[in-house]
Amino acid sequence: MPFVERERCPGCGAAGPSNAVTLLKTRFSDGAVGDFIRRFYNFDPSGLEGFYQADCCLRCGLIFQRHIGDAEMMRYIYSDLVTDDPPDKIPTFQADIRDWKGSRDGHELMALSSFLDKPKLKVLDYGTGWGLWPIIASKLGHDAYATELAQDRSAWVSTQGVAMISDDEISNHRFDVINLEQVLEHVPEPAKLLERLTRSLGGILKLSLPDAGRARNILASMMSGESRYEKIMPVQPLEHINSFSRRTLLDLASRLGLREAKPSLRDLYSFIPGGIPSAPRRIAKEMIRPFWTWRNPSNLYVWLIRDSMISASSQRPLSTQRRHYALPFLALMTKTRKRHEWLSGSEWPITDHPNWLADRPDSGPISPFKWLGGSRFWIERTPRTLAAPTTGIQP
Repeated sequence: MPFVERERCPGCGAAGPSNAVTLLKTRFSDGAVGDFIRRFYNFDPSGLEGFYQADCCLRCGLIFQRHIGDAEMMRYIYSDLVTDDPPDKIPTFQADIRDWKGSRDGHELMALSSFLDKPKLKVLDYGTGWGLWPIIASKLGHDAYATELAQDRSAWVSTQGVAMISDDEISNHRFDVINLEQVLEHVPEPAKLLERLTRSLGGILKLSLPDAGRARNILASMMSGESRYEKIMPVQPLEHINSFSRRTLLDLASRLGLREAKPSLRDLYSFIPGGIPSAPRRIAKEMIRPFWTWRNPSNLYVWLIRDSMISASSQRPLSTQRRHYALPFLALMTKTRKRHEWLSGSEWPITDHPNWLADRPDSGPISPFKWLGGSRFWIERTPRTLAAPTTGIQP
């Protein structure tokens, strides 16, 4: 089956092999690469032309696969080799549809709505698959659009309250949120895709993709025979043809006139007024989930916003900015006051820091995981300087 060679870096466009260093090159049928393809895809790779060649761009640092399938090969990979069950056979899909207000995607959309201060959003899910994200967006009252190459999936999603559009139609719209969930690592030209989507962006571009910060170590382990999916996933042969680290992803965003945006705690927990479950384990899960989403070591999760769209309000003095607050939901995490101190109904400003519960001043910050384990906590009663402006944009 035919492969094509990418002559330029897909991140910065640097041309020629002299602008990249090869970290691993082997035939698709040899070594760890061949073992992985046989086991993961149940497919004999001996007929594949070309090489698995992982190069690192000397200009931008992106690690990418030099040889990728042509259009015919890509269709074969994603239609025949990569298969998944329909929605009615996926228990987690059905559970999220039943409890869409309590789902991860539902909470994410609520946070986006709070951050943008818009109760009704126009959203696009690029490469939607079976469409869970836009279906939940539609149930929340947003205008949901999606793109999908697979005809059977596109046809089914269109019956669930989601408007399906083609790539060419994206330029006719302006979206408050564009969602790329596990997409950027698969496309042949990620920089060109983001540039095109940015022209239709009126708010947040959300990216979620494997974190390839340890890609060099992973490739070295593959040379020693490592072929397990959970170990080599960020540089997966055939599919994950672009391996971004946080630095290379944000560098690409900067070249496109985008910068990272981070929501406040108020935004992240905007789902609380809608109610939370009474089961202690479910409460703990929903309270921890925003932190895990942003801090998952195996996944990059980034919100991007155009430089030109940064509100003038972000430059206002601190006294006029919206403060971040320790929300009263802290009290909901325990059924007794004997194990935890809590500020009954009070709201005290705290910094926008991942370790947002402060221990005694002489002990330094503690993580929410330690607090959930039963450690006593105190919130400083003296307001401190906020770490970020109103819009959540980091300088």
